[in-house]
Amino acid sequence: MRWSRPLSTIGNLDTLAFTGPYQFNLKYRPGTSGAFSTIYNTSSPYFLSLDTNYTHSGINTVNTDAEYQVEF
Repeated sequence: MRWSRPLSTIGNLDTLAFTGPYQFNLKYRPGTSGAFSTIYNTSSPYFLSLDTNYTHSGINTVNTDAEYQVEF
């Protein structure tokens, strides 16, 4: 999985007004129903230090549906 940080340009996330720590939660659910569960978390007091990728091993995405959600 790979995702992008929110934009920190004018009109988007103001990192001076909203200081860290910052956090990403990667959530997963097998199929398209049921609850998401957190499988990865990264946090940092510095916005640019947050990880933006994760390898989710041992799941079959060819024969089954899988959904992911990224929370910031």
